[in-house]
Amino acid sequence: MEKIYECPENYRLNKPEELNELKNDLVKAIGIQILQALEDFASNVEFLKNDIDSAFPELPDDILQK
Repeated sequence: MEKIYECPENYRLNKPEELNELKNDLVKAIGIQILQALEDFASNVEFLKNDIDSAFPELPDDILQK
């Protein structure tokens, strides 16, 4: 998730259909849920960055050095 956060355009997530080869239905369902969560995260990265940046503005250098 950190890598996706830093540079989302460099990551291609598998599509849920690509998991159809899995024989275990439970593993397939969990994989689909994970992929969906990662897709949601990747599509909201810009909003998350703006939200985090506004909540935690950069501190001046003199404060960081103390």
